[in-house]
Amino acid sequence: MATAAASCRLTPPRHERRAGLRAAWARVCAQARPHPAWLALAVIILAAAALRLLPWLAVYPLHHDEALYGFWARLIASGRDPFLLTPWVDKPPLSIYLIAASFRLLGVSEITLRLPGMVASLLTLVATYGLARQMNMAPRSPQIKTKRSIPSASSGQALSAAERSRRMRSGRRTRSHPSTGPYSLDTLTRGPAQDAHLFSEPRAALLAAALLALSPFAVLFAPTAFTDPWLTLWLVAGAWAALAERPLLAGLVVGLAVASKQQGVLAIPLVLALLIGRGVGVKRALGQVALAVLG
Repeated sequence: MATAAASCRLTPPRHERRAGLRAAWARVCAQARPHPAWLALAVIILAAAALRLLPWLAVYPLHHDEALYGFWARLIASGRDPFLLTPWVDKPPLSIYLIAASFRLLGVSEITLRLPGMVASLLTLVATYGLARQMNMAPRSPQIKTKRSIPSASSGQALSAAERSRRMRSGRRTRSHPSTGPYSLDTLTRGPAQDAHLFSEPRAALLAAALLALSPFAVLFAPTAFTDPWLTLWLVAGAWAALAERPLLAGLVVGLAVASKQQGVLAIPLVLALLIGRGVGVKRALGQVALAVLG
């Protein structure tokens, strides 16, 4: 009887258990709810995909470089020459092998030939969003606070009596900054802080992604078999990784850029400069450069 009574006391009533389950489910749903910035980015990506879908499905005639890349990819996909030993290849292999994978999965056609370029173009939107947001997450300078702490006629009490008497004895007077009119020092220092929300992290990043999504050149260049869409993707992703202080990942991504097109080597000084120029100290900067080179 005592055990039964204790179990009854320890077990909450049914309505309390249901309320607890509902509260736990509400917390799970709140945590799983996507951020509005990610929803906006998804809308931008869908709009970009719709714009790029029209020229992709139009199946414009192949450029002679596209036809050449398609021929190399067919040699790989068919198994006749998987290492491209017979043709004279003057391009790095990554983009060609991606086209070969598209042929192997979906068959040989102009649409599957240009499918990797479409994927690279849409992924570049995500990388652009991440790069722009990472650039805007830099620590802000405390300049506004220091300027507003300048003693003025209305804030002379900020100085202690001993400090005022010492300055008066030394023959120096505290210069006053009268706040007359709308162009006073306080007004000028508060202006940028009030307008900073217009260029906050998600808004600036979404604006960058939207401009790339609506760019006519990017729209028409995405559904192609050229190597440039993949080069652009890896360059943007490498800069993003460098700003996020991921040196090994940045080096790997720059390596993928070089494997997509020869001009990817031009990104190496940029990524190293982004790693060094963050002011993290000489020893740490050298370590990050070594990790990037390893990548």
